[in-house]
Amino acid sequence: MAGLQPFGSESFRNETVRPRMPSPSRDGGHFVPPSPATVTGPWAARLRQVMHNPLSAFPADVYEQPIVTVKRFGQATHFVADPTLLRAVLGDRDKRYGKSRLQRRLLGSLLGQGLLAAEGDLWRQRRLHVAPLFQPDALRGRVPRLRERVAAAVALWGDQQQPFTIDLENAIRRLVFEALAEIIGGPAMVQEAEDLRRDLDHYLAVMGQPDIADALNLPPLLPKAGAASARRALLRFRRTLQRLVKDRSDHSRYGTTGGHHLLDVLLSVAPHHTQGDGDAVVDELATFLFAGHEATATAAAWMLYLLTVYPQWMDRLRTEMADHDIMDLPLGIKGRDYVIGQIFTETLRLYPPSLILARDSLSDHHLHDTPIATGDSLLISPWILHRHRALWRDADMFDPLRFAPGGDAPDDRFAWLPFGGGPHVCIGAQLAELIVRLIVETVCWRYDSAVVPTARPIPLARITLKADGGLPVVLSPRAQVL
Repeated sequence: MAGLQPFGSESFRNETVRPRMPSPSRDGGHFVPPSPATVTGPWAARLRQVMHNPLSAFPADVYEQPIVTVKRFGQATHFVADPTLLRAVLGDRDKRYGKSRLQRRLLGSLLGQGLLAAEGDLWRQRRLHVAPLFQPDALRGRVPRLRERVAAAVALWGDQQQPFTIDLENAIRRLVFEALAEIIGGPAMVQEAEDLRRDLDHYLAVMGQPDIADALNLPPLLPKAGAASARRALLRFRRTLQRLVKDRSDHSRYGTTGGHHLLDVLLSVAPHHTQGDGDAVVDELATFLFAGHEATATAAAWMLYLLTVYPQWMDRLRTEMADHDIMDLPLGIKGRDYVIGQIFTETLRLYPPSLILARDSLSDHHLHDTPIATGDSLLISPWILHRHRALWRDADMFDPLRFAPGGDAPDDRFAWLPFGGGPHVCIGAQLAELIVRLIVETVCWRYDSAVVPTARPIPLARITLKADGGLPVVLSPRAQVL
């Protein structure tokens, strides 16, 4: 190991590492939210576990130290979890880091040169073009229509008179994808939403299953199992988007498009980019559909699950909802003055949708006292950062009050990175929070919820965070809304 120095920031505290809980359990009367047990023992055993669930194969000391270096077959990987160092890496004013081999291998064919993959001037131009759609006033203008769509979708989940069991993860993914399809492409994209979602999910399921090349961060040695079917799904996905782009482009020539969807904005700044698999507009649509629905659905599903197992927080949230329209409350950091914002922030601390923000070193240099060579990988994991014993009290516990005014959450904004950090912070973070609020508001007013006693949902690392076995709960219609 290299670079096991203390944090440079004053927020570092030395604490004893507690055992990681393999499943929901009671510890001294307190419910411990689920997380996979850390696998120890021979390196070969840990390698096998990486290919099953990488979350359980992270070295134990990454939850204690600011930077930990692991070398395998001459390949160095640096786990970075110090907010001060993260600011340097993600800010990258010295241009020392580039997009990772891991991202290119898993998502390159899907994202093309979309906003998640673009760099330099290309990234700046594209972000500038779409930024107005994600301003708070523009987002709030979509609330009435989104509220109607969410309410209609939730009403179809099950029997409105009797309790029923539902997998929150699956149900919310469908709901979020349709909501984003309307924002991104309007009614025409909503009509294609189910086919688009099915093809995208198939591609991500295949590419997200770790193999030996992923585990060792190597170039692909062999195609992933199911690679041929994943390529066909991706081809269908992109062809559907190409057709939607062409149809909207044709309509826009005659002034028959509304002009307030993401697709309209993209066409207005790149009207000639409408053909070919590498088309810039298709790349952006694929990027927003992937990143938007994965992050938003994951956050909403885990938030409702945590409210189910912490009914006292459900009660607090309903009290706030009775006093305020939570859609009018501030988003982001200012939203933490309210219960809805505290629960949202703590949910994303425990269950960040994006598990790895990887970078590759472009030069030999030092990151604080740790030598970084050209080609080394830097792994910034929100999962690790958010459960780091030096930054968070009772790191594995659900405690939204840590984010309340006067709470003891770290002041450094680079200690909480579910949406990334630095210039490349997710442009859709507030849209994701808005949709999560709409879903949580609707479900909490309409239903009481209870856990399924036999269910043991374990967080599972794929391209984004999943729940192994889903997130089943029992929903019971509330008398006052019948």
